[in-house]
Amino acid sequence: MPARESLAGNKISGSDAPARGLRTTSDDEGKLIEWIESTLDGKVERCERQKRWRPAWFVNVRRDGQAIPLYVRGWRNEAFPPWPLEYEAGVLTRLAAGGIPVPKIYGMTKEPYAIVMDRARGRHNLETATDEAERISVLVHLAEIMAAMHQLPIDPFVEMGMYCPEPGSDTALNVYRYCEAGYLKAKQRPDPRMEFVRKWIRLNTPTKTTSPRLLHADSGQFMFENGRITAMLDFEFAVLGDPIHDLAALRSRAIGQPMGDLRPLFDRYRELTGTKISRELLGFYSVSWRIVTALNTANSLVTPQNRSDHYLEYICRYISSLLNTLRDIAEIENISFEEPAAISDSPSRWALSFSLYEDRLDELGKSAPAQEEKYQLFRTKAFVTFTSRLNQHGHFIEAEYMSSVNQLANGAAKTWEEADALLETFLETASPEQDRRVLQIIYTWIRRQASLLEGLVRYHQLTVPYQPLSELCD
Repeated sequence: MPARESLAGNKISGSDAPARGLRTTSDDEGKLIEWIESTLDGKVERCERQKRWRPAWFVNVRRDGQAIPLYVRGWRNEAFPPWPLEYEAGVLTRLAAGGIPVPKIYGMTKEPYAIVMDRARGRHNLETATDEAERISVLVHLAEIMAAMHQLPIDPFVEMGMYCPEPGSDTALNVYRYCEAGYLKAKQRPDPRMEFVRKWIRLNTPTKTTSPRLLHADSGQFMFENGRITAMLDFEFAVLGDPIHDLAALRSRAIGQPMGDLRPLFDRYRELTGTKISRELLGFYSVSWRIVTALNTANSLVTPQNRSDHYLEYICRYISSLLNTLRDIAEIENISFEEPAAISDSPSRWALSFSLYEDRLDELGKSAPAQEEKYQLFRTKAFVTFTSRLNQHGHFIEAEYMSSVNQLANGAAKTWEEADALLETFLETASPEQDRRVLQIIYTWIRRQASLLEGLVRYHQLTVPYQPLSELCD
């Protein structure tokens, strides 16, 4: 297969990536076992599909009396990241050569399309640390690994096809650019929320950065044991850029996978590298990384296709990404939001049907024989609850939004689609003072949407605040 060219010039050769949207098939497990036994010259004793949205397997192999635990990392079936699995495998191989603790790569399979690697020891969630001393020990070790990774020569990564940006704004944008390009390529309707953040990033992109270094990008993913990291994980977004980006991304990771106070990590990183962590840079990279989730999910909400199983999850990701991005911008700009008043109920005349269906799903869940069936019923009930809340509050939320946009832009939008288009056009020439008014309108709309998601999926990402920039900057 010819080399695939990324949105910013990376060329990764030899990809056997399947067409976007391809699902794993029923005989994938058999083909996977056959490949592993042939390649490792051993006997597979366990092959279990991981219970998550992404295809992945836990595999145990017995060879010469020795047990070898493996992890098989499959294709995402999504339009992001923009590189094939060979890209991540290449990064991991070069990191291992540089002394960074990462899983050993055994090879790649075509069916299923996946990376076969060692399964790292330990746990991935710092909430499971035995005590505060272990939590701090892990964070300090993470700082030491990040500092070492940021000092690796970049030539091996450039040689594998990784784009090397010029110092300055090119380096500052070398994580964000890929997801922005993918968003714009697939954009199907106006989204003033995204355009507001894109405008802010254009106006605030740093013009001075360090020379590009290897970034984890989606940093803070690891396994740990006895106070030490056993392996760094998930380098599918790795690029060359400004190391401050990796520090900024930790603020987001610390919410999704709670890590607690990050100051021990930041202090150790400063000690090892002598880096000055400015509020300007940490704030910019916090915004430009956090909005990536919304950029990557926005178009999937318009045309779900094969990702419909995760539609509610994607709504939550989109809303939480925007909400925390706006909060970061407000902290950087020293803006205080006006919190919206309570929502007025306006359910339709047939609203009772939602509660009746929720009760029915509860009854079905009690009698479901398999755990998978119980899980699917739980997900379906979450959908029904969400649509029930939309039925009850949706008219009020959209009417409030249209009124605010019409008042600001002197418009006459009669639908939310018209209001989105009007506000997006308004943003093109809006003054800084008008931008602040737009920020409040968007914040109110986002807070309304967040209330509809309460208790359904990943709701902690909408309620737990990021650690303030002021606590982490010099």
